[in-house]
Amino acid sequence: MAHAYGIAEAKAKFSTLIEQVERGEAVTITRHGKTVARILPAAKRAEVVEEFRRLRDSQPKSAVSSADLVRALRDDED
Repeated sequence: MAHAYGIAEAKAKFSTLIEQVERGEAVTITRHGKTVARILPAAKRAEVVEEFRRLRDSQPKSAVSSADLVRALRDDED
């Protein structure tokens, strides 16, 4: 279960937040009710990064570089 804390509360309870993360829980930090950060256990973070890599690698490769695509789109508007 993810726990959510406002920034001031998170600052005051930082040690407790770290203990929760060490137990495998995710901690969400909010500002005015909006999520601004998440603290994840290192193992989970590594899993998320690896999942993004797998997703990226599964996408078809473009024949045009991003820079060339931006230039073409920019030049088409002139």
